[in-house]
Amino acid sequence: MESSIAMRITGVLAALLLGGGTAAFLLGPVLFEHMPVSAISTSAFVAGIGFAVFGVWLFLVSCVAPLDDLKEVLEPFQGGEAVVLFLPYMLVVGTRSIWRVLMRRTSNEL
Repeated sequence: MESSIAMRITGVLAALLLGGGTAAFLLGPVLFEHMPVSAISTSAFVAGIGFAVFGVWLFLVSCVAPLDDLKEVLEPFQGGEAVVLFLPYMLVVGTRSIWRVLMRRTSNEL
């Protein structure tokens, strides 16, 4: 039980740091200083939105996914050296896991 809580907390923290922190840094002038969107570069805007989407996705996976799938998704973060290389794989595993949870809930309701 403690391991599952620690894994979920790790996932939420990673989501907040990578998704929220990076997006807030890149989009900070628009969000906090009330500057127009045209004041930041297009690449910073796209990267900020991308990191925000990734953060929301990782947050959902951390909250909804079963523990075995969550360990598989968060394992590259513990190594720390090649997280970027694992992002597409993590997206597939996390999305598949959430899909299975939603399908189980739907079939139990019927």
